[in-house]
Amino acid sequence: MRWTMIMVLVLPFLITGTASADEVSEKAKTAFSEGRELFKANDFKNAADAFRLAHKLSPNWKLLYNIGQSEAAAKRYGLALEAFERYLARGGDEIRGERQKEVLEEVDRLRRMVGSVEVTVPSGCLIIIDDVERGRAPLSGSLMISAGVEHRVVVKKVDEILVDRIVRVSGGQRTTIEVKNKPSVEPVPDSPEEKSAEDPEEAGPLDEESRKERSNLWKAGWAVTAVGGAVLIGGGIVGGTMLSADSDLVKKCDDGVCDPQDQDALDKRDNLALTADVLYVVGGVAVVAGVVMIIVGAKNGEKEEDIDVAFAPSAGPGFVGAALKGRF
Repeated sequence: MRWTMIMVLVLPFLITGTASADEVSEKAKTAFSEGRELFKANDFKNAADAFRLAHKLSPNWKLLYNIGQSEAAAKRYGLALEAFERYLARGGDEIRGERQKEVLEEVDRLRRMVGSVEVTVPSGCLIIIDDVERGRAPLSGSLMISAGVEHRVVVKKVDEILVDRIVRVSGGQRTTIEVKNKPSVEPVPDSPEEKSAEDPEEAGPLDEESRKERSNLWKAGWAVTAVGGAVLIGGGIVGGTMLSADSDLVKKCDDGVCDPQDQDALDKRDNLALTADVLYVVGGVAVVAGVVMIIVGAKNGEKEEDIDVAFAPSAGPGFVGAALKGRF
């Protein structure tokens, strides 16, 4: 297999160039050895990850060739192309002529097999494609990905995921993912007082619990109205008795001057008048309150802000009444 032969040729060179204690830590050497074994076992994806770890621990440009080989064998062509181009750029004239020609031919082949994704996101965000970290924003250019297959692009800002998207590109095609910075100050929602109670979109129907409360209020309103009516009837009866007593006194008294012996009759009339007035006021208030409760309870499909009701009882010498006003 072509890639296996290349790997066998390059490994002694890489070991010679990077295995000294002055250049590579023990962890880097362990990762490199693991990558070599994985590549021999045809586990190309994990081999690439091991070589990438070795390069991260000890950034020797020669390891980019191993990464490119492994990624190409794993059919992750975008990552392979990226590794080979970095290998050529960083190796420069140190790359032998035959090796440079070979890599240039592979780069040309890979370019026809990849597309790219341009990720424009807030500075510092981490871009992850197919579970591989591809760098932090701002990026210097587009990220290459294999053409014709789906790729999962994730953008993270600390622990917050800003993007989680599946993309697919054709050879040579570029797609764009853009996330703008969030405003530093979130808009403050309107308070309930600022909403128009007459706007049907703002004043929605009541929930079931509120409907039950309104239904109970409607029933209670009828009960209060009935009691108020009964009190008014009682006031009328007392008032009638008071008028009868007053009529008798008018007949007995000359020009409003009554005999002292009629004082008890006068006190009785005044007491009846006061009682009638009290019953009229109480009964009138109860009736008005009951009517309001009936109206509010009947409008059980609207919010309370839609109902504005007020009543005002009034009384005076020989007069009692109540005023009901508002918007229903």
